[in-house]
Amino acid sequence: MEKSICYQAQDENSFGSLAKLIVCCGAVVNVNPKTRVIVVSVDESQTKVFNEIGEVIDANALNFKIVDQGELAYQQRGQKLHQELEDARKKSEQYYKWYTEATDKYERLKKQLGAISTIIEAISR
Repeated sequence: MEKSICYQAQDENSFGSLAKLIVCCGAVVNVNPKTRVIVVSVDESQTKVFNEIGEVIDANALNFKIVDQGELAYQQRGQKLHQELEDARKKSEQYYKWYTEATDKYERLKKQLGAISTIIEAISR
């Protein structure tokens, strides 16, 4: 059976340092630079790798926390929802800008047509 641990770096330097050092540890390593997460998976008979990684983190004073994969998925979903909300806000602002520009043009056109109508009435009298 396979065991996995998620290491989430608290800063870019820690992430880069551990990613470089962990490459040849004999485990399956998944690295996500966007979330600064390194997932290490090994067979249960090789769990000493986790102790070695802990020693590397301590020896190099790297800033990591171990996160539950469920918590990680929850954080990623929260980040995705935040990004979607930000995108929706930007679109809303753009639509509002287009609406106010169109409304302003419509009001100017209405005034111009009113002025033309007044001129035509004055000429026809």
